[in-house]
Amino acid sequence: MKSWFKEAAVVIAAMGLAGTAAAQDVSQQQAQQQQRQQQQQIQQPQQAQQRGLQQQGVQQQGILQNQQQIRQIGGGPIAGIGAHDVRHFLQFSEVSQQQDVQISHEHASKGLNLLWSSLNTIANQPVMGPGAQAGGGPTQTTVSQSSNFQQSQQALRSLALRLEENSQIPQHPQILKQASLAAASTIGSIQQARFPELQSQVQQLNNSAQQIDVNQPVAAQDKQVRQFLKQSSDVVRAMAEKTWQSQQSPGQQGQ
Repeated sequence: MKSWFKEAAVVIAAMGLAGTAAAQDVSQQQAQQQQRQQQQQIQQPQQAQQRGLQQQGVQQQGILQNQQQIRQIGGGPIAGIGAHDVRHFLQFSEVSQQQDVQISHEHASKGLNLLWSSLNTIANQPVMGPGAQAGGGPTQTTVSQSSNFQQSQQALRSLALRLEENSQIPQHPQILKQASLAAASTIGSIQQARFPELQSQVQQLNNSAQQIDVNQPVAAQDKQVRQFLKQSSDVVRAMAEKTWQSQQSPGQQGQ
């Protein structure tokens, strides 16, 4: 009988030790789980912050790439007249055709301001007359001296700045249309004075300006704005190249 009690006591003691060990294992697992949870709680904000910084970095990189594209200066015949303003507008117009570029009144205003600068450059380029070939001294004229050019160019500048500074969204479409018509008129004055062969392109540009709806927000007319910038850049490019060619071969412009 004593041996049976002794064996039973040994078994009970062993069970107690096993239970204690199991309880310690559970307690240790719970402690480890709590530690992992605490680490996750610490890491989650850090990871979220890192993701935010990464996203911000991607956005900033996209903005920088977009700005670099706009500021990039090309070569070719246009470089012959040293026209930074012309090349800047052409590059801006090219970037504007990308569908991920948001068209807003600020974007349209910047395009119109760059267009204004490029037209100033072209209009101020002297046309070398036949006298240069005859050795009697070249005759030089500039479109910028024309009263028609000056009036429409001043209107374009004023309206482009007004579009940029005006905070009344309902007024933006009306200002945009007026500025686009002024730009078409300015380009038309240069075309009539120097580039009769570009008449049809200037007429298409004027038609595009007329299609801008004063009752629709600028952002809803991204197609019209892109089209106007594209057509303007095509005409400006042609004028710049022809101006450069005329300076290389006096008296040959328009041939």
